[in-house]
Amino acid sequence: MRTAELAAVALGVLAATAATGEEADGLRSALARRGLEFGLTLQVDHSSVVAGGLRRGSAFRQPLAAALDIDTERLLGWRGGHWHLALQAHGGRHGGDLVGDVHGFDNVDAEPFRQVSVVWLEQTLWGDRVRLKLGKVDANEEFAVVEYGAEFLNSAAGFSPTIQGFPSYPDPAASVNAVVRPGRWLELGAGLYDGATQVGCHGRTGNRGPGTLWGAPDALFLIGEARTRFRWAGRTTRLAVGAWRHTGRFAGPGETSRTGTSGFHAVLDQELLRLHAGRSGTLGLFAQLGTADGEVAAVDRHLALGLAATGLLPGRPDDVAGLLVSTVRLGSIGRHEHVIEAFYGLQLHPRVRLKPDLQFIAAPAGGAGRDTLVATLRASVTF
Repeated sequence: MRTAELAAVALGVLAATAATGEEADGLRSALARRGLEFGLTLQVDHSSVVAGGLRRGSAFRQPLAAALDIDTERLLGWRGGHWHLALQAHGGRHGGDLVGDVHGFDNVDAEPFRQVSVVWLEQTLWGDRVRLKLGKVDANEEFAVVEYGAEFLNSAAGFSPTIQGFPSYPDPAASVNAVVRPGRWLELGAGLYDGATQVGCHGRTGNRGPGTLWGAPDALFLIGEARTRFRWAGRTTRLAVGAWRHTGRFAGPGETSRTGTSGFHAVLDQELLRLHAGRSGTLGLFAQLGTADGEVAAVDRHLALGLAATGLLPGRPDDVAGLLVSTVRLGSIGRHEHVIEAFYGLQLHPRVRLKPDLQFIAAPAGGAGRDTLVATLRASVTF
């Protein structure tokens, strides 16, 4: 089924849900009590190059995602288990063809695909002090997470573009993950992923991954991270520091090739203040740093700072807004690309959100393209 047809089906389901209203919500609640939760999200992104870029024009994308979560204790009496399945279909034009940026100004940009995006089983042990996850996993759900960056459209707000071959959207991978909490303030995580998919910037090159689901892959992606969360002066701070290594073969200087590359990343999420005298709304800051081997990685240095607000305006507790400044260095040429992003997300209905977004991209691909102003409108409907 083509993505447009899938979108039509999704809209039909959503219309039926709106018509049934309380009956549908009642059914969902009844299933949730038994340990079954379903989700369906239709998203539409329309981007237009206002000035500069590789060429003037627009890009229209329509990702569709469906998910099933099973609480094994409620459904089967299996304590500490959680099973998750997600399906994705994506269609439309890749917006990067208009801009030519390295950051990836829209985090849903990808070549058209249909796939079982993730399928994994998670088990907690010893009073939730140990958590194991096995299956096809999006690594950005576990590592290099930027909590205050979740609502931004730019890909670099989600995870650092220095992480070479990171098995995240649109290419999650078969993996084994373990997270241990040795103390109240400390959490240690490690993951071993199929690294067969060799990707360039934002999945534009290489094979659709993972290369293997069963059997031995020909390359591995390994990542480890230490993170802590604590409160001081009544505000929450989260800090994560990690390292990664990819064992695949990569192009090196000149016409040489190298086996293996590695790098580091760090993320700070800091709650700044409660808005409206503490009644509703928060303002938070994030900082993100990434480094990689400049002889291999397309991006070897990355620094980003962002502000994210929820409930910025009185009477609008579910609206979100953000401002991002990010810069990367292209290791092969030693030049920089800079991004400024601003957005405001309107919660029009509990299931409907509209998010206008504006980004200025200076020196795309280190100056290979013209400075660009690109506007995006994202609409999402969730069932």
